[in-house]
Amino acid sequence: MPARILDDQECPLRIHAIIVPAARHGDPIEEIVAAEQRLPQLPDVPTFKELGYPSIVGDTWFAVFAPAGTPQPVLDKLSSSITRVVNTPDFAKRMEAIGNVPWAMTPAELGAHVVSERERLGKLIRDANITVE
Repeated sequence: MPARILDDQECPLRIHAIIVPAARHGDPIEEIVAAEQRLPQLPDVPTFKELGYPSIVGDTWFAVFAPAGTPQPVLDKLSSSITRVVNTPDFAKRMEAIGNVPWAMTPAELGAHVVSERERLGKLIRDANITVE
């Protein structure tokens, strides 16, 4: 479904996992990305922010969560294991191949990121009067 952006014109936005492989095969792609910064895989494609739309940011991110009440030693082990994997060259290569930039966070950093995203997206939803139908 097309998104309505930039003076209410329809614009199909695709996730990086789709456009990076398409670009590598010579398929046409959008001339703009919604990430905070240019993608290393598409260095010539500008961001919305660079083109004067700083509020249009949409990164894809993944996280691993544990159930409430998980003992701290288990959380510490899980966090260190995930960080070790994310920091390997093989993981980075696989993530970058599909348009993602690997980065690891501590549990506290992830918690702050989730709160920040919830606040940012909640404001966007309220400001745009988006409702569930």
